[in-house]
Amino acid sequence: MGVVRVMDAQSGRCVEYERRQPETSVFYRIVAEHIETVFAEADLNGSGYPQHVKHEFERFMSCGILAAGSALTSCVFCSATLRHSMFSCNRAT
Repeated sequence: MGVVRVMDAQSGRCVEYERRQPETSVFYRIVAEHIETVFAEADLNGSGYPQHVKHEFERFMSCGILAAGSALTSCVFCSATLRHSMFSCNRAT
C-alpha cells in the first residue's frame, strides 16, 4: 500500500502516514499459526481458556488488517489520491 497523505487532527496539516502491517510481524505469524492448537489442547485437557481471552486474541488478529474493515479516503485539503484506510482497534503495539 505504501505511504499515504492524511490530515493530522491536531495540527490540521497534511502528513504522510504508512500503514502498520501487523501481519508481517513475527509475533502475529506465531499467534496465527498456533492459537487454534493452543485453545484446542487446553479444551481437551479440561483447563480451557476464558471466553474473554479468546475474544482478545480474535481482536488482535483483526486489528489493522484491511480485510477486517477499511474505508476509501482522501485528503480534502491537498486532494491526495483516494486510499484505503483500515479500521483499528487502537490496541496497536
